[in-house]
Amino acid sequence: MNEFSLLFPLILAALCAAKQPFNYERDLSFIQPEINDLSDPLTYFVDVAGYENTIYRDGVTSAQLLFSSSNSTSMIQRFIAAFPQGNSGALMYFLNSDDSQATFNNTVQQPNGRLAVKLVNNSLASARGDYNMNGIRGSMTFNNNASLGVTILGSVRAIRDYAEGYYHMDPIFNYTLVNYSSSQVTLRRAWINGTFNMIVTLTSSDTSKLTFDAYPPATSLSPVICNFILGNGVTMATVDFLVLFNESSIGPGIDKKHLFLPAPNVSISALDQALTDLYNDQTNGLPATEVTFLTHTSKFLAGGWRFLTYFGRDDMYSLRLFMALLQPEAIE
Repeated sequence: MNEFSLLFPLILAALCAAKQPFNYERDLSFIQPEINDLSDPLTYFVDVAGYENTIYRDGVTSAQLLFSSSNSTSMIQRFIAAFPQGNSGALMYFLNSDDSQATFNNTVQQPNGRLAVKLVNNSLASARGDYNMNGIRGSMTFNNNASLGVTILGSVRAIRDYAEGYYHMDPIFNYTLVNYSSSQVTLRRAWINGTFNMIVTLTSSDTSKLTFDAYPPATSLSPVICNFILGNGVTMATVDFLVLFNESSIGPGIDKKHLFLPAPNVSISALDQALTDLYNDQTNGLPATEVTFLTHTSKFLAGGWRFLTYFGRDDMYSLRLFMALLQPEAIE
């Protein structure tokens, strides 16, 4: 199941439009919309199914960040940064230091309670790098020592197949440890086509509170060893993360005011009324905001991170089901 019901408002609007005359001046106005600029990012939060989802989009990047919920009883914490651009993302699992798969030595202090890894409020921002790379940056807190578990840099399909499927990962897709010290760790994955790259950098915001113990694996197909070690007596430490990649753009995001009608002053059609109601929804317009995150000038997405890899197929299936109800112009 999707993290949030994002496709429903679009289907509702399509049904409302089924018998409405097609207005080319209005309905094609989104081709050259005003986009969200850096000073006005689109962001919102959804806590569902044991995971906390933070959505972020501005003129540089569009991303969905996922952390294990504060109410989760799992001893393993999960981090996902997923990007509609390129249908790519990064998955990292964090293990308690007493986990059977943790990579600590015997001198590391044992955890005091369940490991919790949380996103720092208002820390998300877009990021740019060299060689046309862009992505997302932010900060997360650790309340205990942790060990880096399974980590995947690559397509959302690969992440979904591991996290939601059969826990399978082909070694050819493993990342490499390119830089490491007590204060910073950088992971890199080069796509097998030799064109695209993804980089994940973790930096301790204060090495008196947290340091990294990282070193290369024993073989080229083994995972990297990376431990997060809190200082003596430290109960909370912050790690800054940066995820960059250079895949093709999905085009600028379309602003909410160009998708919905905030304040009609004349008699309106059923479609206009549906769009107005979505914009002025009693939940501070959240349905409209959710749909806005999915809309870009080059494509409309069908859902959250799990569904980025086959939005076209979902759209065609949905369209085929509703062809009997839609006008030809609406189908086009």
